[in-house]
Amino acid sequence: MVYTTFWLEYRLWGLNPAGYHVVNILLQAINSLFLWRLLLRLEIPGAWFVAALFGVHPIQVESVAWVIERKNLLCGFFSLSTVLLFMMFMAKKSWTAYIGAIVLFVFAMLSKSSAFSLPFVLIILVGWRYPKEFLKRCCWTLPFLAIGTVIAWWDVSLVQKKEVIEHGLSWFDRLVISGKAFWFYPIKLLIPANFVAVYPKWEVESFSTIDLVWPISVTLVGILLLALAWKGRPGVLTAYALYAVLLAPTVGFVDFGFMALSFVADRFAYLACIPLFALVVGGMRMVIQRSGNRGFWQIVIGGVLGVLVLLSAIQCRVY
Repeated sequence: MVYTTFWLEYRLWGLNPAGYHVVNILLQAINSLFLWRLLLRLEIPGAWFVAALFGVHPIQVESVAWVIERKNLLCGFFSLSTVLLFMMFMAKKSWTAYIGAIVLFVFAMLSKSSAFSLPFVLIILVGWRYPKEFLKRCCWTLPFLAIGTVIAWWDVSLVQKKEVIEHGLSWFDRLVISGKAFWFYPIKLLIPANFVAVYPKWEVESFSTIDLVWPISVTLVGILLLALAWKGRPGVLTAYALYAVLLAPTVGFVDFGFMALSFVADRFAYLACIPLFALVVGGMRMVIQRSGNRGFWQIVIGGVLGVLVLLSAIQCRVY
């Protein structure tokens, strides 16, 4: 899908980079609107603010300003569309929506193979929205799992024919890397500073037993949130699980080429940041409701978005 769009654009404006950048910006704007519509359907508080954060946060600059990351934008477009149509099907049993969701999922997989995590996103959302009918409704995700497995296997087999990607990492190394990567992006979202195109690669030779605190903390937080969900508050666990699933293809359990340079990259969090933004906005909404000073918080929200836009504009100079 990615190179098809490049092929079409090349016939429109050749190698002029402006055209490619404009298309990427338009795709990001469309994805933000689609996210807003999806969050409204899921009845997520502050849907517009979550979508705005997704649209302008500087962690998204790499995916938008770097032309070759069109795959992230296209995958995001088709993934968000897939989830939106699937949830419409869950609500109204519209066969048109269901078939459309399957077709769009195929396009998402053809844009970027990491879309393989999307069926698990659907399963989590079904469990959250329809807990009493979970097993019955989960059956509708089976075609997505089957299609995703076939296309992912095909993609991996094509890559292996061209190059063998092995980084010589032990399972201990991968556990530590996955834990560190898991917490890397929330920190970047909360403290939007020091974004670089290629982050320094962690020295696996220096890893020790103490570094297991990273993956262990991921597990402990999950258990804590599971206990909270058991008491009737599943929202935070749902967001946590969605973040983990969306990030999973890039945390180091499966080898891929970029791991030779770094174990983390801003673009890896393109979709994974959405549930984190939803958590932040949900927390802010609780504070606003308790404080009662809506005028003050409207100024704060406007200021936050303004600062993020400025930081993104500065980060664009890298590309």
